[in-house]
Amino acid sequence: MKKLLLCIPFLALLCGCWDYNEPNMQEYVLGIGVDLTQDDTYLLTVETANLSTPPESAATSRTLSAEGVNLFDAIQNISTRAGKKLYWGHLGLIVIDEKITGAQLHAVLDLFNRTREVYLNTALLVAHNTSAQNVFQTETTGASSVSEHCLNILENRSSSRRLQNLELWEYTRDLSERDCVLLPKVTVSDQALAIDGGVVYRETDHVASLTGDEVLALSLLTETDPGGFLAKVELSPNHTVSLEILSSHVSKETDAVTVTLSISVSAANFYLDLENNNIETVVQDLVQKKLTAFISRAYAEGFASLLDFSSPTPPRVNVFVRLHHAGMYHDHPEDAA
Repeated sequence: MKKLLLCIPFLALLCGCWDYNEPNMQEYVLGIGVDLTQDDTYLLTVETANLSTPPESAATSRTLSAEGVNLFDAIQNISTRAGKKLYWGHLGLIVIDEKITGAQLHAVLDLFNRTREVYLNTALLVAHNTSAQNVFQTETTGASSVSEHCLNILENRSSSRRLQNLELWEYTRDLSERDCVLLPKVTVSDQALAIDGGVVYRETDHVASLTGDEVLALSLLTETDPGGFLAKVELSPNHTVSLEILSSHVSKETDAVTVTLSISVSAANFYLDLENNNIETVVQDLVQKKLTAFISRAYAEGFASLLDFSSPTPPRVNVFVRLHHAGMYHDHPEDAA
């Protein structure tokens, strides 16, 4: 028994993971950008966590780029440039050049879908009128990396419904359920990036670029993530307000679609509207025009399957608005009287 007890400390020394790597021997990938060059080769940009900064300093990142005849070749080349093993377990963002379509887009996303270390909840972005490499060269404020900055925007702006987040696993699901898929888009201007609107792919071919207002229209018509904001609604020449959409309900018929919106307004505007019925009329007309224009474009440009309408032609749109003021669910002095 005494001999067994003496052996226990030595047995502990033999324990360990056979594939363990020291943290300082790895490059932790935070985000990647995939571009297609004029020579039809792939340009891969990788953003990694910079672990060389002192512990008391703010965390930073660095970017590396390399080309390859295919994506796998580009990954191998960038691994050589990194000088360390690339660890993909922290990958949170994939930015894709919008010129990558068709079989090439399938190949790019399929590679990361099958990569064991990559999580399927990785966010996707399409670089619109810019390159994915440019996206990772922009300046960020309040974030340690461009990847973190983009993910913060996606999370914070999702409530506006001007964009729809899409994760790696959802791309394949959406494409299998309908022949169209919507990816959020990122643009770059004056070294600053913006994420708004989306890019529509039909069977992996790029067919349309949507504005933030059009993505909101899509959300209202499909009851996807109900809510959002109507910015700068002009009630009169000197009276402009921003209205919050609390919920939307859609009723579909063969040749018509009816959208009922619950909209939050300030108490002052709410009681003012009881007298002149202005807000409801203005918002109904405004939303009806936006939805009608978006539906017409979807049918004309071949991405109407995103709407899940059965009508072979653009249906007629009816809009009804119900107003609520911010404090109507709380007790007021007149209610207690």
